[in-house]
Amino acid sequence: MNLHTLPISMTRKRIKREQVPNEKKRQVVFTKRVQSLTNKANELSILCGVDVAMVVHKPTTNNEVLWPCPETFRERLQKFLDFPEFERAKKMVVHDKHLDNRLKEETKDAVKSHNKMDMKECQLLMNELVMKGKDFNEVDLVQLNKLQSFADEMLKKLGKRDEELNNENAMQHLPIINPPHIFF
Repeated sequence: MNLHTLPISMTRKRIKREQVPNEKKRQVVFTKRVQSLTNKANELSILCGVDVAMVVHKPTTNNEVLWPCPETFRERLQKFLDFPEFERAKKMVVHDKHLDNRLKEETKDAVKSHNKMDMKECQLLMNELVMKGKDFNEVDLVQLNKLQSFADEMLKKLGKRDEELNNENAMQHLPIINPPHIFF
């Protein structure tokens, strides 16, 4: 999944994460998104009991938004700046780091999906070979390698399941030790 076309919030359609070309539409989007962002900041502050301060600034104009209000924003910013720099850096989430983490997660998900798809293809190929009598001479080297990976994966799963069943069976056959009876 491309990070530039991720779904936003709970909307159903995907939007492109690029600047809106039309100035009027851009201003409408800006106003709506800032309002939504301030609502989320307010919810976070109330629900979690934390101090939240936010600045939204358009570089082309002098209309920055300081939330919740300029005085409270300055107080919260100063409180944050009063922390030792080491403590601030420990807890700070940098946008680039956040995007890198998201990209790593998306890459892992893509690899898992790819592997899952390969396994399904192997199952279908195996079905054609065994059930429908497809000739092995019709299978190319890539398909044979995938079949080997599929067989290895299935053997691992069977080994794990066999171990689970052996452990369950061993637990069922343990002798029950009754505590000694003490008579007075």
